[in-house]
Amino acid sequence: MKKFLFFLWMTLFSSQIIFGAEYKTSASSVLDNAKRYSHENIIDGNISTCWSEGGKGIGKGEWVQIDFGIEKDLYYLGIIPGYSKYNDKVGEVWFKNPRLKKAKLEFSDHSILEVEFVDKQQMQFFEINKKTRFVKLIIEDVYPTLKWEDTSISEILPVFENIKEMQAELNFNYQMISDKTNEFYALLKIQAPYEENQDRDPVNISLVIDRSGSMQDGDKMKFAREAAKLIVGALGGKDILSIVGYDDKIDTILNPIEVSNNNKNEIIKKIDELYPRNSTNIMGGIIRAVELIKQKQGSGKKISKFILLLSDGLANEGITNPDEMKKIVLENKEQDDISVSTFGLGTDYSEDVLLSLAEASLGKYYFIKNPREIFMYFHKELTNILKSVASDIKVVVEEEENCKISSVYGYQMKNKQFEMPVISQGQQKLVLFQVKKTGNGSMSIKGKIKFYNPISKQNEELSYSAFIQPEKGNQDILNTMIQPEVLRILSANNLVVTIKDYSEGKEKKAIERLEQHIKKLVNENKYLKSSVLAQEIEILKSILEDMKKSGGDSGVLIKQTKKHANDVLKSE
Repeated sequence: MKKFLFFLWMTLFSSQIIFGAEYKTSASSVLDNAKRYSHENIIDGNISTCWSEGGKGIGKGEWVQIDFGIEKDLYYLGIIPGYSKYNDKVGEVWFKNPRLKKAKLEFSDHSILEVEFVDKQQMQFFEINKKTRFVKLIIEDVYPTLKWEDTSISEILPVFENIKEMQAELNFNYQMISDKTNEFYALLKIQAPYEENQDRDPVNISLVIDRSGSMQDGDKMKFAREAAKLIVGALGGKDILSIVGYDDKIDTILNPIEVSNNNKNEIIKKIDELYPRNSTNIMGGIIRAVELIKQKQGSGKKISKFILLLSDGLANEGITNPDEMKKIVLENKEQDDISVSTFGLGTDYSEDVLLSLAEASLGKYYFIKNPREIFMYFHKELTNILKSVASDIKVVVEEEENCKISSVYGYQMKNKQFEMPVISQGQQKLVLFQVKKTGNGSMSIKGKIKFYNPISKQNEELSYSAFIQPEKGNQDILNTMIQPEVLRILSANNLVVTIKDYSEGKEKKAIERLEQHIKKLVNENKYLKSSVLAQEIEILKSILEDMKKSGGDSGVLIKQTKKHANDVLKSE
């Protein structure tokens, strides 16, 4: 399972992270444990690792460098300016190490850019706009530490695309198509800008924490409390927070309050009151959270409302019917625009229920194998919320000439449109359409993406279109630029069916299906030679290997596989 987990890490950061063997890192010094705190960690795509300097004091003047090998157009640089990790022995380590406050960025043309950081546990982007062979970060000043004096950096992300506004493009998976071909695909690519939103809208978040008896196992509640404190630390301004604890009873741990530096310590004390008790009333917790969010709407033109639900078990109190649960969440989304993001902990909960709640409300679903990872996934979702560059997203199909979209993978299309969850800074979303020919002559699809832009504070639209003229004969020429992603999404859709069979006890059927699918992808990639497809093939081989040797202990495998398939379908 280790190989599968590694690839899950890679997909966790979407298309943003570079995993380039051609890049080399170096540093002025490294803390005693050179492997654990290596400068190589700054480009490993893992926010729980870091480079820690090994100089005297707080590290002023120490540096870390990334060499690109050749001169490249560097447009942005993303930096997580501290040690973004939860450690079970010492708790949250962010404030227990110095964090970057000021730094100098040096480039191969000898120019220097001075940058300043806010003391928040998230990636912060800086506009660079220059050609350079390397970037060197030199520590100038830090935020004070609560314990150690080793200034650390979790991640540095070079961005080689100059994207300052939302972009969308639609392409068919054929460059040339025969007049005898009746079914094909179109891939919609939506690219978010890397521009930093200096004046983001406030958010209204309600944390809903499972406090059933099983949460005492393996220090689950302790890790949940620490993850909740991460949320508190990242909020401010006019952001509103409320907290609900649920078991067979529903308790308001924190009434809705605008979070400020003046009350964060009091909120943390409230979080420490959470402790495990009895059974699991998931919907009771969600309903209370909705009431709290509506109780204090806050001020500002646009306030995004989210419920973050953590559960480690099956709903066994209150409303437990999955269809009824989904209906309530959907109504809350339609009436009050409240999204529910769900975090399933361990193997005893129903991933299908938590996934359906998230999908119905345009939230996100996370599988957390180990309680120590709660912190990491809360961090990921919080970053997604606070770094949003598009919300209230509707993809509308306006024209279909001589063809028709028969299905949209990963989304439910109704009346020629579907909705998408928020898109955050730098994210790329891919949506695959299955298209069927309906007439003779040229074929085209046109549409618009409507969304709220929190940077401009305006409702905006993007147009997209694709056109192709069928040619007489039998020759189809693939569009090799997008075909690997087309196959990857189709593979994820196949994996949904495969893991369903496997979870229902049809192991032999599932294994045979997956073996055949892997062979097909391997053959396809002999021509395409795609690293994207090669990576997906390795993931599928790892899943197949685990299917064959699971011996009935398949809870983790099923949940991880369903999560991977969902992540590919939704470009997470």
